Amino acid sequence: MTRKLAGLVAAGLVLACASAVDRSGEVLAADRARLDAMVAVDRPTLESSLHESLQYTHSNGRVDTRDALIESLASGTVDYQVVRPIDPQVEVRGETAVLTARVAMQVEAAGKVHDLTLRYTAVYFLEDGRWQLAVYQSVGVAP
Repeated sequence: MTRKLAGLVAAGLVLACASAVDRSGEVLAADRARLDAMVAVDRPTLESSLHESLQYTHSNGRVDTRDALIESLASGTVDYQVVRPIDPQVEVRGETAVLTARVAMQVEAAGKVHDLTLRYTAVYFLEDGRWQLAVYQSVGVAP
């Protein structure tokens, strides 16, 4: 391999790695914006950040669609008061990303405040130029 070709290959690898890092940052920002929108009950941001085919599985096993989740937040049925992700990890493959993290949260549901530590997996699709949450599943873990 010539020096020039080797240099071009190395430059291409650097650009590919930088692109993957940038996309991971985009996914982390999208997840943070989604969590903030859930706490603030920011309906326009939720509608923009949740994929129309969303399957949102809560830690108690209940599954919500996009519209059902937004409605439960808007009605106050579920009130996310504090949501703090811990050590999120992102794997981006093309226009799909998988994010895993632990999360400490305080949620009010059925008139009771719950302090929870969960582990969650979130799958994001890149559509219309933005990362949208398509699948979410969480499970309780010891704090």
